[in-house]
Amino acid sequence: MIASTRHVHVLGALGRLAATGGWARVMDGKPLEAALDLVDAELLVAAGVLEVGRVGDGTFVPTDLHACYADPTALADAVTCELQQALRQVRGTDEVGRDEIRARGSASAAAATALVEGVVPMLASAHGALVGGRGEFLDVGVGAGVVSATLCRTWPGARAVGIDVLPEALALARDEAARCAVAERVELRLQSVADLDDVDRFDLAWLPQVFVPRVDLDRGIAAVHRALRPGGWLVMPVASVSDDDSELDRAAVRHDAALKGGGLVDDADVRGVLAGVGFTVERTLCGVDQTVFLARRPG
Repeated sequence: MIASTRHVHVLGALGRLAATGGWARVMDGKPLEAALDLVDAELLVAAGVLEVGRVGDGTFVPTDLHACYADPTALADAVTCELQQALRQVRGTDEVGRDEIRARGSASAAAATALVEGVVPMLASAHGALVGGRGEFLDVGVGAGVVSATLCRTWPGARAVGIDVLPEALALARDEAARCAVAERVELRLQSVADLDDVDRFDLAWLPQVFVPRVDLDRGIAAVHRALRPGGWLVMPVASVSDDDSELDRAAVRHDAALKGGGLVDDADVRGVLAGVGFTVERTLCGVDQTVFLARRPG
């Protein structure tokens, strides 16, 4: 993503196209016809997000195929979330509103799918327990509940415990679990991960570092280690930057991580904390602006 995509009007155009059907037409190779769609597309071409398709046929194509582009609803919500977060900063408030939590949840749908379809099958013990209908999942920072609901819907019999420090998040997670008909298998708690006191219970834990304040992270990782069964797995996305990123992109990742509360943590520091409480880091996966640590409690 080039620097111009940080421009508020570029984000607005991208979000509007995604929300009103224009982006779906782009992805389907159909021409844009509405005047405002074409104006939005012209701005996105100038920003390097789109390219003109065959000249004269009104079509456009993305310059890069990001995973988030495939789902217009998730794309619209991701943009909405970014704009709402910026608006919070303008207003000088740390309070995360219901709309932002909901948008984060929808935007996390792609992460939930990747977890279920791509990551969990690599974690033999956790996968076996979940597929067998006896597995338990810990969702740290449950938010709108999309990850827990997706996992429970995918594997009937699996159970989830979602914790969050925001009452509004728990209300939305409760609604999502009911919508997915898994409410009886999703337990929700108003709780910080640093205060988690379960022992030898879970087969799999999801802990997005970027939402956990550093003051709570070390205690939280130790609490998750105790809460996992021997042989259980932790999947921990950590905000990170690459040497290949532009200076602006690196600064934007640091800024976003600070606004979300967790800040940017050095990968070596994360490895040290994980090893210090007894985790074995089995593998890391590189994603967009993050490193995903797959760590196991030996058993």
